[in-house]
This record gives sequence, structure tokens and C-alpha cells, in this order.
Amino acid sequence: MRHPDSVWTCGPGGAILKYTAGLVGVTWQHQIPLDYELMQNYPNPFNPETIIKFAIPKTGSITLKIYDITGKEVETILNNMPFNAGTMHYNFNGKNLSSGIYFYTLIVDNRVIGSRKMVLVE
Repeated sequence: MRHPDSVWTCGPGGAILKYTAGLVGVTWQHQIPLDYELMQNYPNPFNPETIIKFAIPKTGSITLKIYDITGKEVETILNNMPFNAGTMHYNFNGKNLSSGIYFYTLIVDNRVIGSRKMVLVE
């Protein structure tokens, strides 16, 4: 049986690889949304954990990045990882970041879906 939180890919020499450890913190729901959506994180402001929720209506390659107020990328949470259609929740921990304003951006199949502001307070 195929698990929705697993990622399968082709490796060197035609090997087929299954990744699950890279998806720690991502929860997938079976409801298929009608459109792409990046929701506001909750709680916001947060210290140091928050939930980032997004929805995709069809299978796609997902990138989720965090930027500081100057636009500098400070973390790549997901990097071109294939996901099935559905709604995902990512538990983001900002313990390695300073207090301040950050932005998170969702990119699906190299297309920016949206960005949202979040505030980390100590």
C-alpha cells in the first residue's frame, strides 16, 4: 500500500528509493482541494513553533522557503519534493532564528503560489 507521506524517486543506476525521514513534521490530509492555497501560519506571532498549512489540487513538486525581512533566504523546509494532492501541515520550529519578521513562500512546480508574513517573538 502506498502511504501519502512517502516519497519515491529514481536513484543512481536506476535504483528506486523511498524517503520518509525527510517528511518529518508534514501531515497530509486526504481531502483534495479545488485550488492551490497557502494559509496563514498559526499561531502568529509564535515562539518558537508554528504550523504552516498549504493545499495543492494535484500532484506537484513542492518547495517551501523561509526568508528574513531583508529578503535573505534563511531556511529551505522542502526542496522540490513530490507530493500528492491534498492539504499539508508543516510544524515549523524557529528555535535557530532571532526574533523578528519572516516570510514563508510556497512554490509548486517552479511557480510561486504565495507568500505570508510570520512573526517570531522570544
